Amino acid sequence: MKIFTVQVGFIDTNCYILIDAIGSCWVIDPGSEPNKITAILSRENVIPTKILLTHGHFDHIEAVSRLKEMYPEIKVYVHGEDVPFLTNNPIWENYLGRPLTSASYNVIVNEGDTIQEGELSASVIATPGHSAGSVCYLIGDSLFTGDTLFAYGGIGRTDLWNSSPAAMRSSLKKLFLLEQKLKVFPGHGPASTLEHELLIRG
Repeated sequence: MKIFTVQVGFIDTNCYILIDAIGSCWVIDPGSEPNKITAILSRENVIPTKILLTHGHFDHIEAVSRLKEMYPEIKVYVHGEDVPFLTNNPIWENYLGRPLTSASYNVIVNEGDTIQEGELSASVIATPGHSAGSVCYLIGDSLFTGDTLFAYGGIGRTDLWNSSPAAMRSSLKKLFLLEQKLKVFPGHGPASTLEHELLIRG
């Protein structure tokens, strides 16, 4: 599996493009700047079929609508708790100072679900905390953590609406029970491993 990282938007959200050996292609968290994303898709000569959202915050979803226009068959996966974030509301409008570029979805994911296509297979891990519908996707030896877990000991904010410090603590405990050699691909910042993040926390 090839993994391409594209930093998008004004807070440098990591959008990931996954391509397997037979050309299956998924996009994780297309937060903004769809032209950056489609440039890689075009260069690699692939057509994405799935968009996996780790959560519904604006900086992870605002290129969804453009990708769906360009690739009408693409399916968007999101946890049900974060569906309300996908459309404009006063909270987003006040925070951004502008309307949200809304996103539609096709499939609701839950803990333990498996998403499969070609050589790509994702296990859904529910990790509420940063938002009630935050999830991580375990794909091969790679863990895409959204804003649940960052490198160098960082975690996503839990002082936002629909977030919970207690839920975040439980979610992190769940992640640290996984294989420590897993690579961590977070929603912002550099990649890491679970082993490294666990060592930092002592």
